[in-house]
Amino acid sequence: MSFVDEDDIYALGEGLIKSLFKEVLGTDLKTPFPHIPFNEAMDKYGSDKPDLRFDLPMVNVGAVVSKAQFKVFGDVLSGGGVVKAINAKGCADFSRKDLEELTAFAGKYGAKGMAWFKVKDGKLDSNIAKYFPPEVQTELLKALKGEEGDLFLFGADSVETVNESLGALRVRSRAARASSRRGPSVLLLGGGYPHVREGREGEDLLHEPSLHFPERSGREAARQRPHEGPVQGL
Repeated sequence: MSFVDEDDIYALGEGLIKSLFKEVLGTDLKTPFPHIPFNEAMDKYGSDKPDLRFDLPMVNVGAVVSKAQFKVFGDVLSGGGVVKAINAKGCADFSRKDLEELTAFAGKYGAKGMAWFKVKDGKLDSNIAKYFPPEVQTELLKALKGEEGDLFLFGADSVETVNESLGALRVRSRAARASSRRGPSVLLLGGGYPHVREGREGEDLLHEPSLHFPERSGREAARQRPHEGPVQGL
């Protein structure tokens, strides 16, 4: 092949994978595969390799919750952070223990807590519901496409912490697990991956690129292993 560009490489790789799936698994894949830029993947799914067998995107609800009187969200937004939420469909029957376990799980990814709402009788039910006027609740229901029996899970912190913690909750939720067991394989291609970002104290990105360390060191560090990012001169 002469004068090869990025699209040629994508097409070649997709053709190979399509043939392998057909020959080994008897599965027909549609090509071209969906393409998703890095920033979009992180913003909507909190991962550069999102599981798309289920549709649980993270939604930025900062503009909506800024109208509420909930100080936690207000402080995060005024400090330059973000507030996002996912709609765990049909999970409003989660017990208090279930929610505490999810909160602890999110804490492993740097979250300091986890606000939640259950959709009951067309309204939002939670221990913080009193801080959200009816018109704000209506906006949240619309933004998150809430229906009876749904569960809203929130992340409020820096962009990086929210993407990591809420992205992990997205995969862990029962709605996601049930959907992924039923769903077919979904392959996609990413692009626009950054190679450098600000490093964090004690972080060894060369061997463990996904570790989370809250303290920043102010140094630059590779976001990917060098052999995984051979573009832009690397």
